[in-house]
Amino acid sequence: MKLKYIFFLPFLIMLAAGCSKPKKSEITFTVPTGTFSGTFKQLRYNATTKDYDSVQTNISLSMNLQDGYQVTADSTIHANSHGNFSVNPYYIAFDDFTFSGTELPAIPHLLGTYGYDYDGSKLHMQQTYSDTLGFFYDLVKQ
Repeated sequence: MKLKYIFFLPFLIMLAAGCSKPKKSEITFTVPTGTFSGTFKQLRYNATTKDYDSVQTNISLSMNLQDGYQVTADSTIHANSHGNFSVNPYYIAFDDFTFSGTELPAIPHLLGTYGYDYDGSKLHMQQTYSDTLGFFYDLVKQ
């Protein structure tokens, strides 16, 4: 008779686990704010040479949750711009007020969603389009 109850033990354990309340996990992260400077690098696949072409410039980025962001760079390689941004632990989304088009601009703007890594001092952001185009920002807090 007791042997029959042993077969019900796994079901009772699953029932107990399903009815228990999960622990609420809070994800904490440091929002990148302040003034950052460093380099912007663009890699673009060249179908003719079957290799990547790259351009690089120095860039400055100011970020503030109340006022948004502002970019200053060599305007022939990266557009100077400003706008709002939102951030979560994995991505930063930039809304550039100086760009109103629907296609990728000829000169890169800080626009769209970027994966990022921030340790409180160094800010690395990247945005890639398939295997043909990539934008990489390596910045340090000032």
